[in-house]
Amino acid sequence: MTFAEVVPDTRSLLPHDSYTYEVPEELDEAVALGSRVEIPFGKRSIMGYVVARGDIATRDDVRAIESVIGTEPF
Repeated sequence: MTFAEVVPDTRSLLPHDSYTYEVPEELDEAVALGSRVEIPFGKRSIMGYVVARGDIATRDDVRAIESVIGTEPF
């Protein structure tokens, strides 16, 4: 199982903290640094940007990335 650190695009003045998300096996090759992804955030789904990948999650209740938006990372 692999994980990604994602900065949500909240379109606000809040700090842009990163959150850990599971990378589903079927998206593993598509999720790269700079990828735009759709993530669950609260009760809705929003866009975010992948800023890191790794094999360790900092929490047990990690949610999965829903999809990759576009084909080229930023």
